[in-house]
Amino acid sequence: NPKKPTIIKAFIITSSIKENYFEDINFYIPRLTIEHMSEEALKLFCSSYTKSIKNISMRGRKRVKDYNIDQLYNDIIQNKDIFQLAINPQLASVIAAVYNQYEDKLPEKRIDLYEKAIAKMIEKLVSPSTNCVNKEIGINSIMFWSILQEIAEYLHSKVEGLSENILKQIIRKCLMDCQSSINDEMNINE
Repeated sequence: NPKKPTIIKAFIITSSIKENYFEDINFYIPRLTIEHMSEEALKLFCSSYTKSIKNISMRGRKRVKDYNIDQLYNDIIQNKDIFQLAINPQLASVIAAVYNQYEDKLPEKRIDLYEKAIAKMIEKLVSPSTNCVNKEIGINSIMFWSILQEIAEYLHSKVEGLSENILKQIIRKCLMDCQSSINDEMNINE
């Protein structure tokens, strides 16, 4: 609660600061800003990431691919849009994970990169093995995509940030719409 500060056990890590975005919490929660990487730092990150994935594969006794240590970096610098994202350390991690999970291939467009990254996150959240969100509140991947689409539309149409109350309204509306469409399908099938 920013109005009644207590001992802080959290901080915000951001790679770009939006003015007034954290207005209510700026004073009470420390914020670390991550600087963009140089090309040399990006190359080192890519090399380290690739070596780490290779080591994890070997320890897990998985089939180890033939890794070219510089291949991830080379693929990133081939695509201007992806390269512009990759100098941000937080996004570089996302790009490397997508690259690894999609058979060492990068999407051609930013939107495809975002879609693949979000799809993997949603898949993990609602998968039967983790089942953390599905079990607690009954949300499936279609519902998640609907909620994220509504949030994106709201953020693109508004200048101010997304308050907790607006977020709750968006989620409530999406869940009610999903429930309504399920009920409509049940009526049609009967």
